[in-house]
Amino acid sequence: MIADLRASLASPALERLQPSGDGPLEALGAALGLAVALGRCRRANAEPGPDLDGTLLPHLVRAAALALRERAEANLGRVRELPALWDGDDWLAGEEAALDLLDARTRYWMAEAALDEGLQAARHRGTPLLAAVEEAMAGAAESLARFDAALREQLPLLTAVTATHLLTNTRQQVSARQRESLPWWLDGRLERLAEEQLDEADRSVEELRQAVNGLVTWVSPCGQFEARLTVTVAGRASRLQVTAVADGLPAVDLLPASIRLAGRRFRLDDQAGCCVLPSRLTGAWVLAWDDQPGDWTRLP
Repeated sequence: MIADLRASLASPALERLQPSGDGPLEALGAALGLAVALGRCRRANAEPGPDLDGTLLPHLVRAAALALRERAEANLGRVRELPALWDGDDWLAGEEAALDLLDARTRYWMAEAALDEGLQAARHRGTPLLAAVEEAMAGAAESLARFDAALREQLPLLTAVTATHLLTNTRQQVSARQRESLPWWLDGRLERLAEEQLDEADRSVEELRQAVNGLVTWVSPCGQFEARLTVTVAGRASRLQVTAVADGLPAVDLLPASIRLAGRRFRLDDQAGCCVLPSRLTGAWVLAWDDQPGDWTRLP
């Protein structure tokens, strides 16, 4: 924590900032990195030492606030992409995006502690930059509010983060006083929703098992290959798994491959010859292989 603060202060990019707080994107980003590092100390109630302790100067507050606004606005677009990522071929991309977004929001929350402190110091001391600093801070707050609103609309897709250490580690890093008023993504609501989803997933697994009667099998048009659909549990959710086999072994001759099942396209890897599908997959389980003419025949 202290080492991060020392490294941030030593960033050469900070030297490219103008006295007004303007500068290239790299310099603005360095100011935001400094605010994150100092804010982390503030949230943890950690003493950085006499040579490092102090508030951000007005031009650094403005530069960091400008960068914070730009980053928050950029992440708004990523939030809107979350549903498509979860529904796409690679559902792991949705989990990774959710983690990245909440990690970014946590960093911004750390920065807010140092920026608010710097703003109050600028108001107390008086500075020609005060109006510009307040304008930049107001802009950052507006962008963060939009970012938060967009994230809260996607709460069910953010619960994947509860399977990582991000939320727990963040709560452990902050002081007891800070834990009394945690922001929404750290206050336990994601964990509660994840538990509800897990209960629902348990029911979904049983329903899926009953629906597929344990195993569904297709035979390829040429009669040489089989594809088997089974119910599995991957992570915190029930999944349907398709495995292609030939004589009981992975059908390597078909792999890698793109398949279509229930009107959706998925990709089978070239190692295990299987793909994991979202449990909410609905529709007639008609199986087709991109490089195989005709639909596969489902066995009774």
